[in-house]
Amino acid sequence: VARSFGRSMTSKTVSRPNGGIEHYKSVRDSSGNEEVTVTRSIGGQSYTITTKTDAQGKQERIENFVNMDEGDLKEFEKKWGSKL
Repeated sequence: VARSFGRSMTSKTVSRPNGGIEHYKSVRDSSGNEEVTVTRSIGGQSYTITTKTDAQGKQERIENFVNMDEGDLKEFEKKWGSKL
């Protein structure tokens, strides 16, 4: 029995008028696993959320902060103009 394996990737970067940059990346494999990463950056700070979903629908969410921590998130979202 022949089996094929593949994956598709979507990537998009948007520059906002306030100087912010949002990068979106989605990778899905032929087994039904998906990983979506969204990174928002303003100045020297950035906030990334990676959501991994397996073929059964189980999700894992990973947050990453650069030059900030969880306590700075509300102020970062205020500068950004919306929540991620």
